[in-house]
Amino acid sequence: MQHHLTFMHVPKTAGTSLVRTIVDCVGYSQVDAMHDGAAEPLDPSIAVAGRVLVGHLAWTVLAPLAGQTRFVTVLRDPLSRAASLYRFWREADQAVADAGPPSYALGSRLAKELSFEEFLRNEHPYVASQVRDGQARFLLTVEEWRARNRNLTASLALCQKRLAAFSVVGTTNDLPGFINRLAAVDERFAGASVPHLNKTVSASDNNYSAQAELLRQFNPLDVLLYETAMECTG
Repeated sequence: MQHHLTFMHVPKTAGTSLVRTIVDCVGYSQVDAMHDGAAEPLDPSIAVAGRVLVGHLAWTVLAPLAGQTRFVTVLRDPLSRAASLYRFWREADQAVADAGPPSYALGSRLAKELSFEEFLRNEHPYVASQVRDGQARFLLTVEEWRARNRNLTASLALCQKRLAAFSVVGTTNDLPGFINRLAAVDERFAGASVPHLNKTVSASDNNYSAQAELLRQFNPLDVLLYETAMECTG
């Protein structure tokens, strides 16, 4: 029996490549792509067996589907993810960015104007939400994310509790392993491969490693969350 699948696409975690793999394996007509910015909790009735929901969807939106779907996601080393996001926005065509969501246009514009360190230190709420524990943000409410540094241990425990609801958790450093575990949940993914799309730099490239300590300072929860994801793949 096929189950409904939900892929939580955290930005800059090989999601574009994985969505291509999903489409190739299950067929375009079986994929429901939700637009960025969805904020209202989803109706469980959308979880139709055999279909796959994909999108930049936070846990607060997805939670009503618990028990009706198989959640899957991939996380990335937060240092590499921040560097990748900066380079992605910096190299984006600004005219194309301006035609998209305002947040995308803003990120692209700031990345072009600022050095990497300046970008990391920028206090704009949207930029901060992307490069400061940006992966944990997908597992927490807005209020929980804003309060995360008051009790990092409690915030991590909350993220881990929600991550435990996922049938498959992968990391970008082992996408074949993620696909193998996904195939154990849904045989349509047996033997699938992941193309390299939207590939950008890691934190070790272009001297971004010089900001490694600053990245760790701004991403304490994501560092711990990534360690949890690595344990899930072990």
